[in-house]
Parts: sequence; structure tokens; C-alpha cells
Amino acid sequence: MKQIIHTSKAFVNSLLVLSLILLCACGKKEDPKLPGYRDNMQAYVNDLASLSASIDALDTSASDAPQKLLSLLDQMKEDLSGMAALEVPADYSDAGRMAAEASTLMNDAVSLYHEAYEGASYDAGKADQARQQYENAMNKLGSIGSYFTGEE
Repeated sequence: MKQIIHTSKAFVNSLLVLSLILLCACGKKEDPKLPGYRDNMQAYVNDLASLSASIDALDTSASDAPQKLLSLLDQMKEDLSGMAALEVPADYSDAGRMAAEASTLMNDAVSLYHEAYEGASYDAGKADQARQQYENAMNKLGSIGSYFTGEE
């Protein structure tokens, strides 16, 4: 569980950068649908940052830590699913594709975390696979920020 907490801090930094990018004009010709899309993305980014902070605050020695972690990850999965379902302005279709990929990766991560923690005994191999999928999802979210800045 400590590995996801460590990854979570890097994720918060990525979310803060993405948040700032979404608040900017992004340097591209503004599609009339972009402000609404940007506002919706910002709401998801804010919620994901809050969930990430909650993961950071978990007491890993508490007996209910795994259940709390799984609940927070379930919420992250739902947020990423909502982000992926947003109507994307035509000029920003790559951002929509990346959000869908991040959502798929997070779905896989959350399923694996549930398998790791909810089995008869803790499955370190599943947890390691889950951590990798989680990191991949966070990297994909970072790619969305790069896309909006024109770096990708």
C-alpha cells in the first residue's frame, strides 16, 4: 500500500499542472464547446486531487486501511470514467482518447487492487500489477496536460 501512496504524491503534482493548463486559454483557437469541456475537466481534476490527498492521508497501519484505499480508488475510477465520457470538442479529440485510455487503465488497476486485497490473503503480485496500471493511468493523465500545452 505504501507504493500507491508514493505514486499518489507524483500524481497530485501532475494534477496541479493539468489544472493550471486547463485554466489557461491553451494557446489553440477556441472552440465554442471548449469552455464547458475545460470546466468539466477542471471539476474532475479537482476531485481526483482531493481523492489523491485522501489516499496520502491514509494511516497505512490502520486495520481498515485497505478498505479505505479501495473505496478511494473506486471513486477515482468513477471520476476517470466520467472524464472519459465527456463530450470532447472536435479539435481536442486526442484529449478525449487519452482520457478514455486513462479510464481503462484505472479500471484495470482498481480491479487488480480489489483482487490483491480482498482475496483469502494479500496477493503482492496482483498489487504490483495494480500499481503499474495505476501509474500508467496517471502518466496518461499527464499526457493530457502535455497535449493541452502543445508538447505532445
